[in-house]
Amino acid sequence: MIFYDCAVAPNPRRARIFLAEKDIDTKRNEIDILGGENLKADYLAINHRGLLPLLELDDAPGSTK
Repeated sequence: MIFYDCAVAPNPRRARIFLAEKDIDTKRNEIDILGGENLKADYLAINHRGLLPLLELDDAPGSTK
């Protein structure tokens, strides 16, 4: 399970709080939304809307994990 995060954005912060309260440990991948990393082709291939946060599950269709 991978959590796509942005430290300065409020919505991923809410998700981090939820994960911490539930004691869920995930791999985190920091996405720079201020630099436009969420609008690049590699991220859009995972999330076509380019929004954060994103939780990619190990059993997701097309997952290589």
